[in-house]
Amino acid sequence: MDEGSGPSRFRPASWDIGLALGVWILFMVVMALSGFVLSGLGVEEGDPWTLLLALPPQLLVVAIVPLLLRLRWPRWREEIGLYEPAGPCVRRGLADYLWVGPLWWIVAITWMISIQWAWPGHEPEQDAMEMLRALLQGEEPIWVQLTALMITTVGAAASEEILFRGLLQGALRRFVGRQTGALALGAFFGFVHMQPDLIDSAFVVPPLAFLGYLLSLVRERPGGLWACILIHATNNGLAILFELYK
Repeated sequence: MDEGSGPSRFRPASWDIGLALGVWILFMVVMALSGFVLSGLGVEEGDPWTLLLALPPQLLVVAIVPLLLRLRWPRWREEIGLYEPAGPCVRRGLADYLWVGPLWWIVAITWMISIQWAWPGHEPEQDAMEMLRALLQGEEPIWVQLTALMITTVGAAASEEILFRGLLQGALRRFVGRQTGALALGAFFGFVHMQPDLIDSAFVVPPLAFLGYLLSLVRERPGGLWACILIHATNNGLAILFELYK
């Protein structure tokens, strides 16, 4: 395959869903351990500093990819969508956002308006956004504020895309095909964002499942995983700006 030209038919014999799920479980374990550490430091649930507990598992996921690439067959990078060179892939991601972004925002806003019409007066809980607002508008050190922004934009985008569109989609497409894999990953992406309140879940799960499906389609295009990370980070940044300054 020419560099940056898109998915190849290469399938490493040792590639399976077990590896993808193993990294996912490791992510959740490190997240839980981070919570225990913060609790030991006296940081209680709901405190803005709890946003920082996402940093260790995010760094773990980002760091584990080059490690796996060194231990496994070199062309495995194509299997998880990290096509080379990265520059053209990122530019393709910018082009893809021109249709992914508007399409998702139209669907998401229409859906949320429909839910508000069905349950008038209900405002969805936005604990993470409230904590981020408290950090950015408070007196915390600038490094804490910048770290919180990185966690909620680039960190969330990179780690989630590596987990979903890289590892899990790379495995699923072997077993169920690309289109079915994209649909399954979209549904799972929405499912893991479920909220404790049923109505809150109705607000966020379907739009995010649709976004997950769109990103899974982008994953199969020449931009690959680089494009997915760019689109996801851009979308997170725009959503944060909208919520903070609406």
